[in-house]
Amino acid sequence: MAHAAPDVDIAAFLAQAGADYGILFGSRARGDHLVDSDVDLVVVSDAFDRVPWHERIHALQRLWRGAHTLECLPYTPAEWRERQQSSGVLQDALREGILIRPHVPNGTGMARESAP
Repeated sequence: MAHAAPDVDIAAFLAQAGADYGILFGSRARGDHLVDSDVDLVVVSDAFDRVPWHERIHALQRLWRGAHTLECLPYTPAEWRERQQSSGVLQDALREGILIRPHVPNGTGMARESAP
């Protein structure tokens, strides 16, 4: 089962973005994506503190090198904790998502565990 865009290392992307962690969700996390499906990714980083929402998204999209469109939801850790229970999309990410840490010794960066 494929979990991510084959042309991009999401763990490396998260490291480059200075993220604490990411959560891959949607069709790529479920393994039922189509060839042209986008990449749905929650990105959690302290670096987003006091940065307007649209600037966060633009900064992440500038770093993205994948051939598939990135649909990112960038949050600070506090925002993530605060909003995850009030948004259906974020609840989906919690339920079906794959936690990805920027630096994982085995090189894959993917782990099936609960998001912090």
